[in-house]
Amino acid sequence: MKRVIVILSIISSMIFVALFVYSYNTLNKNNILSLTNDDIKKIITNKIEQNTIVYDKSGEKIGEFFSNYSIQLNYDDIPPFLIQAIISTEDRKFYNHSGLDYKAILRAIKNMILTRSFHQGASTITQQIVKNLILTHKRTIERKIIEAYLSLKLEKMFSKKEIFEFYANNMFLGNGSYGVAAAARRYFNKDIHELLPEQMALIAGLFQSPSKYNPFKHPELAKQRQKIVLTGMYENGFINDEEYFALLNRDLNYAPYTSINNTIAPYFLDYIKEEVTEILKQKPDGKGYRIYTTLDLQRQLKAQQSIDSLPSIVSNLIKDEKLAEKYLSLMEASLISIDPKTGAILTMIGGRDFNKSQFNTTTSSLRSLGSLFKPVVYTLALLQGKKWSDLMFISPISVAGYRPKNVNSSFLKEATMMKAFYSSLNTSAVELGTSLGLDEVISFAERLGIRTPLKHEYGTFIGSSDVSFFDILRLYEVYANQGVINEIYSIEKILDPSGRVIYDIASDTKRNVATEVLDKDTAFLLQEGLKNVVRYGTARKLADFSGYVAGKTGTTNDSKDNWFCGYTNDTLSLVWVGSNENLPPSISGSSIAIPIWRSFMEDSIKTKISTPISENLISYRINPVYGTISDQGIKMYFKKDNEPDTRKSSYEVIENYSGKYRGMFEDL
Repeated sequence: MKRVIVILSIISSMIFVALFVYSYNTLNKNNILSLTNDDIKKIITNKIEQNTIVYDKSGEKIGEFFSNYSIQLNYDDIPPFLIQAIISTEDRKFYNHSGLDYKAILRAIKNMILTRSFHQGASTITQQIVKNLILTHKRTIERKIIEAYLSLKLEKMFSKKEIFEFYANNMFLGNGSYGVAAAARRYFNKDIHELLPEQMALIAGLFQSPSKYNPFKHPELAKQRQKIVLTGMYENGFINDEEYFALLNRDLNYAPYTSINNTIAPYFLDYIKEEVTEILKQKPDGKGYRIYTTLDLQRQLKAQQSIDSLPSIVSNLIKDEKLAEKYLSLMEASLISIDPKTGAILTMIGGRDFNKSQFNTTTSSLRSLGSLFKPVVYTLALLQGKKWSDLMFISPISVAGYRPKNVNSSFLKEATMMKAFYSSLNTSAVELGTSLGLDEVISFAERLGIRTPLKHEYGTFIGSSDVSFFDILRLYEVYANQGVINEIYSIEKILDPSGRVIYDIASDTKRNVATEVLDKDTAFLLQEGLKNVVRYGTARKLADFSGYVAGKTGTTNDSKDNWFCGYTNDTLSLVWVGSNENLPPSISGSSIAIPIWRSFMEDSIKTKISTPISENLISYRINPVYGTISDQGIKMYFKKDNEPDTRKSSYEVIENYSGKYRGMFEDL
């Protein structure tokens, strides 16, 4: 008997030595022994992903970027019931072992010998972390040896709480979720702290085989697995008889996950991802960044409601229901607003329905801006000595074969430059632009913020060229901001997962730029013209906001592009409704863009536009038709060295002489 014991001892020793040598050679061959603690930490850190979160200007969450949907939690933020459920199911000795469960390993070896096949098993939570975050899932003896070594090493490097955090936050739990907090969202559409105990038990059961126990695909198997979890908790003393049966019989009430990215500001989030990628030279998905943006969430929701009002607006314009539906199906619409004093984007609606089209017209489209271009022509004219009271003869014109037409306007009359402006007369703009010079106007437009190349044609004077939405916003910033363009931006700062600021708009010399492109006096004169567009002109549907709003309508040929760009003291908003097909004449910037703009802006219009008036400017009341000083005229501003003359116009003399004069305000 002693001899047998001795022989068995020798054999065991030999097996132990052989196993030790084999293990050492395995670890050495795979360069595992040379790994430092920092090496291992780096490997784990690089494998762990965390959702990048996007916030609005007030710190409200509006979106998240990820490749693997993961939400990282501290141990103390994981509900105790869920911790108990996971421990009871996956590793009951977790708090007592040093990384390996030796009894379980012996059982696995015995099973391997008896079945002559190797099955993965006997894995502690620590081993599962090594397998998922450091190694591969390849089933070999060598990999199992490496796994065991690294598990022992991890237990010395990290506390039990830290190891459990790795496990609870990063294991794949099915349905695109990594970790318990992500699973709470994916299966129940809840924050993890909102989960009921029976729901936590189901999530704890997913670690073993998330595909097999996916409740959306296999609800009966998921329920059976939940029972195993609750049984383990009962056996471990975490729940009593009454709690066990109560939890087992409760409905789980699944709720499919709804992505926040597609509901609040989807077009803006796509734009933010592009901006972050450009700034940091890498995509933000899964990097755990915290991105603080300029978006105003409440106004964004209001903007979406305003765009959603398009069907009712169209039905009011086109009484034939089928015809209205036909034209509505051809239309797209968008709305973007900024703070003109800073250039910060406040809202962005890039299209009517993100689920149908992800194309963002506000950032990616070039459209003909129509009469929105006319302020460029009139600004250059005022800068070169023209004044609002100057008379223009309204008549058909032809410039190198180009014959612009006026909408709803009589010819063979005189009008002041102001009236021609707020009435948006095409012939006057072309005549004025021609006198200034096409090259000069195009060059001046570039100076005022239009960066898209303009067509070298006379139609450019009335907006035949295609430009970007940002071009238009920069142009109207000039008038809203006393001649200064602020670069348009969307991100205030970016933090890395540790909370360190890695980007701040204050230090961005590309985006945080203010450029004076026009003197304050001329900018003020144009602003007064834009106010009169609202008081008397093509935007008079907003006349009840006279003094509070300045802006301009725009409508291109066949109503393919319909605009209103208007601003208040603190918001510059651009609305576009258009199509690549011809639309009926009843569709225009005034009829369709202004109602959307009004719906969005009316609740936030509180104070009149309060631009300081320079000492270099003086005001007179001017007859808008004849350009003469009149106590009953409309207020116009002039530079002190370029005031209106007192002579009567020829048209006024003729009207008075013939007895056909009907009052100077009839044609406002």
